[in-house]
Amino acid sequence: MARQIKRIIVEGLDGAGKTVLVQRLKVELGSKVDVIVNQKQSEQDFNVWWPEQLERSDKEPVPLHDRFFYSELVYGPLIRGHISAEPILVQNMLWFLRSSAMLIYARPHSDRLLAGSKVNHQMEGVHDKFLELLNLYDELMETEKQWYKDRFIHFVWHREGEFENVVKLVRGYLSGEVT
Repeated sequence: MARQIKRIIVEGLDGAGKTVLVQRLKVELGSKVDVIVNQKQSEQDFNVWWPEQLERSDKEPVPLHDRFFYSELVYGPLIRGHISAEPILVQNMLWFLRSSAMLIYARPHSDRLLAGSKVNHQMEGVHDKFLELLNLYDELMETEKQWYKDRFIHFVWHREGEFENVVKLVRGYLSGEVT
């Protein structure tokens, strides 16, 4: 597996505001980050794509992922019935990300999420399994919060000063103040 480098992962259910958050972080952080959008198709081979993403050099801007690893752990089992990666890779990814990445969980109130999921196009099955997806994301992120500690952010758009706080924490992570 790749050496440890910094990376920022923004995760959350469809309609949570991940993409808007990533775009605004890119404006704030400029050339310090490189936005990577998970354009995963249903047949994408995560056994290849995830390791490729981890092979980025220390000299490149910090990857800022608009979804990455965790969404497959939620959507895979509930939408396709399985995770599209070898179990050993999932285990290695968990270890690697927990030891080096910053994880931002975009999680507004459920009513806002549901409204957002109805406005934007969603992959088949998301509307039918909305509550299951939300519960699984919440459970997974609660577990990850314990591992990431100060590198975990629960982001809620409608909280006053929330975006500014996220920018401050991300800058701290990039500068090495948050480890």
